[in-house]
Amino acid sequence: KYSAQQLAGDAKSLYVAPKKRKRSYRRSARKNKPGRTVATPSTRSELARDTPPPPPEPQPQLVDERQGVSRAAGRDLRSTVKWMARDCPGCNLAGTDLKKADLVAANLLGANLRGSSLHMANLRRANLEGAHLEGADLSYANLPGANLKGAHLAGASLKGANLIRADLTGADLTDVDLEGALLEGAIGLQR
Repeated sequence: KYSAQQLAGDAKSLYVAPKKRKRSYRRSARKNKPGRTVATPSTRSELARDTPPPPPEPQPQLVDERQGVSRAAGRDLRSTVKWMARDCPGCNLAGTDLKKADLVAANLLGANLRGSSLHMANLRRANLEGAHLEGADLSYANLPGANLKGAHLAGASLKGANLIRADLTGADLTDVDLEGALLEGAIGLQR
């Protein structure tokens, strides 16, 4: 059995009445401003006949830079590449877009990542030993504990990257941008 009790009003005083909007003095003053002509319904229709219709707005393109591939298919392709890059030793991923990819503990031993974009990618404890990262964008990438032994990083951007306790023993660091990088405990880095 159930019982109910009907209460009059708001028993716990939780109801707050909405405030009434005040009429704006500025809005009403603008409408009645002396010397201002207001278009009447007859003049509005005359004005509409004199002005040409606006040009149609261009429709957004649904084609990616690759001919015949839709944007959705492009997103699927990028997510598939990011998923495959998690365990891909020796892969050729040159020039790929791996921005913000989650590659924690990825195995990219000796992989070709020349010119790839790994901007803000999470490569915590990733194995990049002997990987070719020439000209790659690793700016603001998360690489703590990453294995970069013998990696080819010539011309790469590691601006603002987290390299705490990363192993850079024997890595080629020619013309590498390390501006603002976190280098505490990095192994093999000559200062």
